[in-house]
Parts: sequence; C-alpha cells; structure tokens
Amino acid sequence: MTQEQNTFFDNIYAEQFENLVGYAYRFLWDWDDARVAVQEAFLTGIIKIDEFYSSESPIGWLKKTIQFTTSNMNRARKIRRERLVPLDEANVQNATYDRYEGINTITARCAEILSPEEYAIFEATILAGEPASKVYERFGLSYDAFRKRLNRILTKLQKNWNT
Repeated sequence: MTQEQNTFFDNIYAEQFENLVGYAYRFLWDWDDARVAVQEAFLTGIIKIDEFYSSESPIGWLKKTIQFTTSNMNRARKIRRERLVPLDEANVQNATYDRYEGINTITARCAEILSPEEYAIFEATILAGEPASKVYERFGLSYDAFRKRLNRILTKLQKNWNT
C-alpha cells in the first residue's frame, strides 16, 4: 500500500466508521455484529486497496461490501438456527424422540449433554434470547470467543443428541 493509499484509508476509517456501523446495524439488528461487519469491510478494503482507492465512490464501495458481509452473517445465523436442536413440536421433523415430549424434557436433554457453563450460555443465548453482548460480558468472554463457544455448543448438541 502506498503512503497516499494509507492516508486515504486512515481518513475514511476515522470519518466513516461509526456511520457505517449504523448502516450495518440496519441489516443485522445487533451493534456488536454491525461493528464486526464494518471491520470486515475495511479489511476487505485493505486487501483490495487498489480497487477501493480507485473507486468512484469509496463510501458506496464500502456499503456494498457491508451488504455482502451482513448477508453472509445473516446466512450463517440462519444455518445455526436450522442446526439447533428443535425446541418445540412445530419445528420437529426428523427427531428421534417421542413427538409428545415437552420443552422441559428437551431442555433437560440439553443440560445432560452440555457442561454447566455450556448450558448456561445456551440457555441465556438460545432459550432466553438475551443479546450476545450481555451474554459474553457476563461470562467474561471476548466476542470472538463467545461466537466460537456457542458454535461448539451447537455442534456438541447436534452430534450427541441421538446417543
């Protein structure tokens, strides 16, 4: 990256970061995820600095990149939701348990599979629907560590549900 490109990038980052977080929030409805999306867009801007620097509208270029990033993030959220253990009869399709099993039995099964800390994170995030920012702060985790932990929890439930 040339000195001129570096200055260009630093100025846009300083001037537009917060505005772009607000833009990304419209797609994600989560401030932490919006900040991550904007950071990823700026990272893409560094990787593709020649394209970014020479674009007619650098802000438009960033907004388009944010749209792709937030779309991918929402797609990943949807996949995680679909991989989740079904929690009510309306979502049950190919589950191996009795269809009349209640939510208490299902959550008890989740508690058997997960460690107490994993279950507490699962309960707060998935069952209670608390915002991610509150959950990861309560457990003393960074945002990335929380996302990894939640992904491992969901994978563990999926792998161990029928055993």
